[in-house]
Amino acid sequence: MTISLMNFLNRIPEIGGCPMEQGEIWTAPFPYFDEDGGLKYKHRPVLIISGDTMNNNGRDVVVCQISRFELKRVSALSPQLREMVRVIKNDDLDPNTSRGLRNVSMIKLFKLFTMPKTKLRNGRYIGKLKEGVITELAEKTRELF
Repeated sequence: MTISLMNFLNRIPEIGGCPMEQGEIWTAPFPYFDEDGGLKYKHRPVLIISGDTMNNNGRDVVVCQISRFELKRVSALSPQLREMVRVIKNDDLDPNTSRGLRNVSMIKLFKLFTMPKTKLRNGRYIGKLKEGVITELAEKTRELF
């Protein structure tokens, strides 16, 4: 079944006006296109990569995809895209603000998406990256543009 992006976003539960910060990891529906070109989504962790000025004043956040780390998937990427992948473990999360990741994961900085803050799935907060990791990722993201 193929649905429009707006219909897709409107089907996601709303969570209200939660404050969100750069470097936080939330669970959200992340869109993708299947082999037939149909729009689908998977619920997965995403990293808020947009700056706090945008996050505090706008209705949207810019997120990037996080998925379980698999060496063969990273190895299949071009060298340029491999540079845009950051492996993260629970050691990379601020222990005072985080519940932890289930798996060693990878942040795919080249998989960016703008999402309304109200559409984060059930507002499930996973944690926040340490400041040094946030700075590193923000610098890497600038290389995309």
